[in-house]
Amino acid sequence: MKVLATIISYLFHPSIVTSYIFGMVLFFHPNVMLPSMAVKIYLISLVGTTTFLLPVLFVFILLKLKVVSSLHLEKQKERTLPFFFTALMYYLTYVNLQNINYLPPLLSDVLMIVTASVIMLGIVNLKYKISAHAAGIGGLVCISFLIYNLSADENTKYLPMAASLIAGMVFSSRLYLNAHTSMQVYSGGLLGFSIAFGSYFLM
Repeated sequence: MKVLATIISYLFHPSIVTSYIFGMVLFFHPNVMLPSMAVKIYLISLVGTTTFLLPVLFVFILLKLKVVSSLHLEKQKERTLPFFFTALMYYLTYVNLQNINYLPPLLSDVLMIVTASVIMLGIVNLKYKISAHAAGIGGLVCISFLIYNLSADENTKYLPMAASLIAGMVFSSRLYLNAHTSMQVYSGGLLGFSIAFGSYFLM
């Protein structure tokens, strides 16, 4: 069971969840129309590199420099620098997407929503060890429901169903691994969901 919980935690690491959210909007949102599949693959690759690979590499460098004691960032005080570096990478990705003329603004807006979430996580983490895994999944669940609400395609009903199932798996895994208390997990999920939901009405 511990092995399964660990695998789930890796598969839905907060940084890679950003690519899942972006991909979900890219392929399923009714207002996103792009000229070719090649463009979509390029965008996914770009977002995956800047929001997942670079932040993970940064944490690895911090580990080698003995700034952090583990790649898992179990200690609250060790999470602050990675959070704000990740937020910077997300913001730069947002700016980059805005400068691509043929992209609908919605795609860059997704990165701004995630950037806001990471900044809030970093601020909250100064005083309280909130679950970044849960926050990422909370955002995923919210956006899946919004896409279903906007789309005329009945098949999108499976998005919130799948996202909710994943949320249950991730929350349970974080609790099983004793990575967080139940309050840290639920508050993280609520934070991610609330920021995505609030941003939708502001943009």
